[in-house]
Amino acid sequence: METSKQKTVFGIVGGGWRAGFFLKIAQELPDRFGVCGVVTRSAEKGQALERQWGVKTYRTVAELLKQESPGFVVVSVLREVAPGFIEELAKNGVPVLSETPPCLDLDGLLRLNKLTEAGAKIQVAEQYPLQPLLSSQIAVANSGMLGRISETQVTLCHDYHAVSLIRKLLGIGFENAEISA
Repeated sequence: METSKQKTVFGIVGGGWRAGFFLKIAQELPDRFGVCGVVTRSAEKGQALERQWGVKTYRTVAELLKQESPGFVVVSVLREVAPGFIEELAKNGVPVLSETPPCLDLDGLLRLNKLTEAGAKIQVAEQYPLQPLLSSQIAVANSGMLGRISETQVTLCHDYHAVSLIRKLLGIGFENAEISA
């Protein structure tokens, strides 16, 4: 028996390189995903996105939400401006999938965390641990076959991506860890 999957319709804030990946997913799997609109500040960029991807564009989140009802919105903009968009969407009850990083610093993360404590649905996308080669390496590291893993070196990526991989390879979540470099 075949089960039908409901189509997921989402919006996007941002029209750059990373946003293109989400547009490509919707284009390649139109029976599963649809983009109801893209928010981009520039009308010129909006027109280019409309031509290239066949999507509607808006200049503000308020315009998007007035015209559309996305199941969630991908926020794919610079870390300097992402928190404002995330907060606006959260205050309107719209779930958010944010590209990394969702803000500039710890204070910004704490403000976003307060939104989740108040019921906002905010998820931050981190793709490195899900890449097939890395996912396999993490599985081996966490399988017990190598004994207790207490050290790792990551040179594939940097910054928050590397920290995410290190935590996965060491099998730790959000608890404190000792780091030496």
